[in-house]
Amino acid sequence: MTGGMLVPFFAIANMGVYDDRSDRLNAAVSGYERGPVLEKAFEQAVATRYPALDIDARLDLGKKHTSDRALVKQAEADGFRYLMVFEDDFTGVHTIDTVAKDDKVSVLSQGQLRLFDVKSGKSLFKTPVMAYSLERQPLQTAIENSTFFVGQYPQVAEALVVQTFSELYRTDLLHAMLETIGRGDEVPAIKSLLARYEGPINIDMVAPPGWHGVDMKTRYSKVVEPNDDLRFKLGVRADVDLLLPELGQKVDSLDQYAALAAGRLSSQGYDPASMALYEGDLQPGLEGYVAYVIRRQTGGGGQIMYLKRLDDTYLSVVMFIATENMDALISQHKANIEAALRGSTVSIRQADG
Repeated sequence: MTGGMLVPFFAIANMGVYDDRSDRLNAAVSGYERGPVLEKAFEQAVATRYPALDIDARLDLGKKHTSDRALVKQAEADGFRYLMVFEDDFTGVHTIDTVAKDDKVSVLSQGQLRLFDVKSGKSLFKTPVMAYSLERQPLQTAIENSTFFVGQYPQVAEALVVQTFSELYRTDLLHAMLETIGRGDEVPAIKSLLARYEGPINIDMVAPPGWHGVDMKTRYSKVVEPNDDLRFKLGVRADVDLLLPELGQKVDSLDQYAALAAGRLSSQGYDPASMALYEGDLQPGLEGYVAYVIRRQTGGGGQIMYLKRLDDTYLSVVMFIATENMDALISQHKANIEAALRGSTVSIRQADG
């Protein structure tokens, strides 16, 4: 891409936990350089998903307060067309939920994303981003040796980058950026595309006793999950996906769609080779659906997804998701999981006439 994109990120030198034990974590991981890991995550994400973009990801420790104006001028002097600034506010371990009833923590990274048009100097976008590991460890274990943080941070960095580009994709900014060089057709204007197809979608979910619904702020998805800390381990989600060539998923069969889904999930720690038809204990009786299972590379988590074509364009995807020990969680909570799956109704309203 002519001019390309410069991505400097300002990482806080020290890491932390949610209380006064940060020094112990910093001591445990003192020899671990996370900056290059984040650089690599940005560059690999672009190379894999958006090869039309040229990207230069640079770690810049200790310059967190450099003005945006100075950064834009530097990017212009270096010949870049766009400037994306990621500012790391916190990286360390955290309970994620302040009301969690145990002392288990996840590796967490959060910060601010800002995008600038270097040519005009205008700010195009600003949003907070956050990612955390699905695997959790007792706090004492997490802060007294480097194994947990070092093992989980690469996946967290990758998830953070995926979320970053998902925001740019969702808001059509990636499309607009490529339009400036005549390559907008390589990334669809997803926001307007989704708006065009969302009208007929209807998703209803009935939460079992002790569960609640989650507002996903989109017509394309709904979630139900347990009220207590079990929600960190499992939940049920119903989505509608679009089988459109613009999205690269005009498939002929559910097997082909499952293969595409496995590829996408590989960036979230799933093993794409584990995707297979599911014939296990979880049998909610969803009429017309075909069940597939995919497992995480570590921790025993996974997804069981029930797929059904609603027509040539719309696909229903009803999922049970477990962040860890999926088989054991199914055994322990089978009745409620099946009730949540069975209570998921996905339909497409047919046009009049």
